[in-house]
Amino acid sequence: MFHAIRQWWHDGGGRSTLRLFLFEFLVVMAGVLAAQWLQQRQQELAMRDEARNLLANSRGIHDSLFARSQHWRKYGPCVMARADAIALAAAEGRTMTRAEIGRPALPSTDTVNWSPALLRAAIDLVGAQRITDLQDLEANAVISDGITDRISSNWATFNLLDPAYGKPSPQDFANVRLAAVRVANDVRLLQLKFREDEVFARRLGLDSAPPAGARRLDNCGMIRDWR
Repeated sequence: MFHAIRQWWHDGGGRSTLRLFLFEFLVVMAGVLAAQWLQQRQQELAMRDEARNLLANSRGIHDSLFARSQHWRKYGPCVMARADAIALAAAEGRTMTRAEIGRPALPSTDTVNWSPALLRAAIDLVGAQRITDLQDLEANAVISDGITDRISSNWATFNLLDPAYGKPSPQDFANVRLAAVRVANDVRLLQLKFREDEVFARRLGLDSAPPAGARRLDNCGMIRDWR
């Protein structure tokens, strides 16, 4: 039996069969690789289209992020001055009504949800620098959200001066003064964020439209008719 196999191989039958097998194997592998490449290419093109749509649709979000940052450049000094006036009232043992205390607007915005695949596709479309600027702007927005949450909490402490809640205690006055210091510090942080955002916005060519609801604010950034 083995002699017959060796004879078949030496006569060329084995070599021909092997060559045919290898040829068919290579054809199959080439087909598989081509199919995989086409599938991957289709996925890349689809992801690129999705990234292109996301960049176009998120333009308003990024404009709003910069507009919120500009809000604190415009109104920050007056909000800090109001906090200082409230701290002085507390230091002197004076009361203030909710209307006198007021309430500053604390604008917030959305951010874009970048998946790793979308991020790579977006970089291919518009370049790494532009995407980096967008992400830095969004990162600042997340930080600013945390800062405005603190401002909201500390500003609520000012209501301890309102006689509608009873006569403030010495501890109430002390808490109001501490809250005022924290508010002023946080507003300064938001103003620093504007300086960073201004650089990103300039490179990105963002618009500077006022945040939604700006007409409901007075010239100090306070909500009108706050009660």
